[in-house]
Order: sequence, then C-alpha cells, then structure tokens
Amino acid sequence: MANCCENIIKIWSKDKNLLEKIQDEVREDFLEDGETVTILFSFTKICPIPEEPGNLSLWTEKNWGTSKRPSYVDMEYEWDDEDYVELGYGKGTLTYKFNSAWSPPEGIYRTLIEKYPEIKGNISWFYNEPQMEFAGYLNRDIEKEEEREG
Repeated sequence: MANCCENIIKIWSKDKNLLEKIQDEVREDFLEDGETVTILFSFTKICPIPEEPGNLSLWTEKNWGTSKRPSYVDMEYEWDDEDYVELGYGKGTLTYKFNSAWSPPEGIYRTLIEKYPEIKGNISWFYNEPQMEFAGYLNRDIEKEEEREG
C-alpha cells in the first residue's frame, strides 16, 4: 500500500474565463455501472495515457510523477465581482485538495504550467507526506531546480 501524499493547489487569477476553463478541462466525467462519476481533478485529462503505454506503472511514474490516480479529490472555486476586494493575487481562486501515491505529481504540475502558462506565477502547490516526514511547495521546488539548471 502506497503512502499518501496530501496536495493542496491554489490558482489565482483576475481572468474568470481562465479559471472556469481550467476547472472544466481537468474534470473527467464517465459512466460506471450506469451512474455518472465525476473526477474533479483528473490526471488522465491533464496528461492522457497513450493507447499502448507499455508498462503502465512506469509510464505514470515518468509522466505524472506518481504511480496512481488522485484520491479524495475536493475542489473549491471562489470569485468576487467587487472591484475593491481581491482574493490573494486575483479576484478568483480555484483550489484543489487530493491525495497522491508516495509523492507530489510533479509531471502534472509541469503539464499544467505548459498548458496554462499564464498561471505560472499565480499557483501554489503545497504537498505533505507525513509518513516520510517531508513537505514543501512543489512550485518553489521546481523553480529552484530550473534556476540551477538554467
């Protein structure tokens, strides 16, 4: 059984259409036993698995940064139409909370930034893996890594 890594993502923007677009494009709806199932933050919508990935576990580890899909996903969306009140860095905040296996899904973060470059400075991705006692901000970790490489 994998250790659970808790993830909290916050995306701020003054662009309501962008936040709603992200919300729509990361959500996956499908039928299971005749019922519609909704996954609010779907790794397969963000970074789709190819038809023949070879070893699926190795593919997801390489491309998502974790071996399993997210679990216990929760989403919160706030928008304030008042010009004088701003939440964080923008008028709107999109927040996702979920668990991933073993570590934060670094590949999913990188894919989100590639798909939506306008969120790069307006995203916070906190992770906590309490069993292994490590925590941090994925966005800061990756920015520091890019600075070292660049």
